[in-house]
Formats: sequence, structure tokens, C-alpha cells
Amino acid sequence: MTDSTDLIERLEAERWAANLAGDVEKLDSLLSDRLEYIHPTSKVDTKQSFLANLRAHNPYIAYEVLDQKILMLGSTAVVTKSFRSTARRNPPIVPVNRVVVEVISSAVWTQEGEDWRLIHYHTTFIPKAD
Repeated sequence: MTDSTDLIERLEAERWAANLAGDVEKLDSLLSDRLEYIHPTSKVDTKQSFLANLRAHNPYIAYEVLDQKILMLGSTAVVTKSFRSTARRNPPIVPVNRVVVEVISSAVWTQEGEDWRLIHYHTTFIPKAD
């Protein structure tokens, strides 16, 4: 791996650690003000709406990377990843308040000045095998 690839890998790990912890301040520093965040449900968030939703309800419980590839394109990086996530449902669905899903995602990081920030994130559910 190159130094840039290592940096993007570290930033992705920091982003997910912040998601799990509900660390809005850390995420604020990692996310571009121009962020477009597309959830597997097709809901689209901006940086502001994503952080506001996280403050109100942090759904993230656990996260496990299944596969990850990083493509460096100068001042842009594309991270393609599959992962397993455990999340709290909102509103809770009785009797189960947790859901485990597998997701594939594309994360686009770009340099803004000296810093790398996430500018686009798109996720979709991986269908469960029958």
C-alpha cells in the first residue's frame, strides 16, 4: 500500500469509530460540507442532516469490514467496501430492536486544502442468500 492508501484506510477506520461512538465533533472534521450521503433505504443526507440525525439517534452498534478496496486517483480516493453492521431500529420494533445487515458501499474522499474529507457516500443492502 502507498502512504495515501494507508491514510485513507485510517480515515475510514476513524470515521466508523466515530459513527459507533456517536462522535459528531470527529465526524464534523472528516466530512465535507458538500457531503452527499445515500443510505441503503435511498434516503439522502447532507453533512448537516446526517450529523443532526446522529445526534438525535445513533443507530450504530457494531461494524465489521468484510472486504475493502481503495483506488487512489490523485487528490481523490474511492473506497469500495462490503461490511456487516448491527444497528438499532428507530422507532424500535418490538420484540427486536436490532437488525444485522450486510452492505456494500462506495466512499469518495477528496482533498480539501491539506485535509482529506468524505464528499460522497453511497450504500446498498447485500441481499441475504436464500
